[in-house]
Amino acid sequence: MNEKYEESLKILDEVLDGSFEYPQAYMLKADALFETHHIEEALVNVNKSLELNPDISYSWYLKAKIFMAKYDYNDALKYFDKALSIDANVDCYLFDKASCYLNLFDYDRAYKTYEKAFELNPHSGGIANSDIFLDFIRDLKTVDLIRD
Repeated sequence: MNEKYEESLKILDEVLDGSFEYPQAYMLKADALFETHHIEEALVNVNKSLELNPDISYSWYLKAKIFMAKYDYNDALKYFDKALSIDANVDCYLFDKASCYLNLFDYDRAYKTYEKAFELNPHSGGIANSDIFLDFIRDLKTVDLIRD
């Protein structure tokens, strides 16, 4: 495990061993576990965070990312929607939701959702040129239709 995550996890465990439960600490722990590919442990911690406070959009986003990592794109979409219902103006939520649609070969929804993400941030997802990227998504649909 990466040293910076090991240190973070140690500090978070100390916080969580106290008498109070902090939803943000569980969320941060889940995030560190997710980043170090401990998917099931991350899911346990993000669920605990959501039990304590279901109004933290990032916890829902993280849960969606965990389900994407598990290749469960339909459930991931539900959690992206929950995150976006709390905070609709976060470009990475939209960008990753669009990627979920792309994994389901739903090119129209992927295109529209990427487009929304780029309206919020023209470089969402680290994309240098959103127009070229959107053209690529449109081309994927065309290629898929030709193949069928």
